[in-house]
Amino acid sequence: MTNIGNLAGIRCPECGNEDRFIITATIQAEVTDLGTDVADCSDWHWDDQSMTRCPECDRDGPLAEFQMQPEGVTATTPALPTMQSITATPNLLEFAERELQWLLDVKVQVEAPSSVMLGFDQAIKAARAVIAEARGLAE
Repeated sequence: MTNIGNLAGIRCPECGNEDRFIITATIQAEVTDLGTDVADCSDWHWDDQSMTRCPECDRDGPLAEFQMQPEGVTATTPALPTMQSITATPNLLEFAERELQWLLDVKVQVEAPSSVMLGFDQAIKAARAVIAEARGLAE
């Protein structure tokens, strides 16, 4: 399954699992003497350094070790953004613009089969549509 949400670009390097992971996340909690609840104003946040464990094979390490790169991407290619970046970027327009820039940067560096390049073109088109929609909502 190719993930397009929270786990986009995430795969266990050991067993190939892409379905679910245990990721250490930061939240704000409302704590009283009687118990703890997630604060109303809280959001989940994790980053490349958040400890991650694959429940299928128990491989663990920083999330960065679980981020896969598209075929043909080199070590000098900008890092693959993940959907979790939305928590660090509350503005959808800003997130979509960063995603589009990443796609454009990677596309010029990748030598891949035409089917992969077509995928990049479709993703670029979709990112541009999201940006147009977000700009319309912002007005």
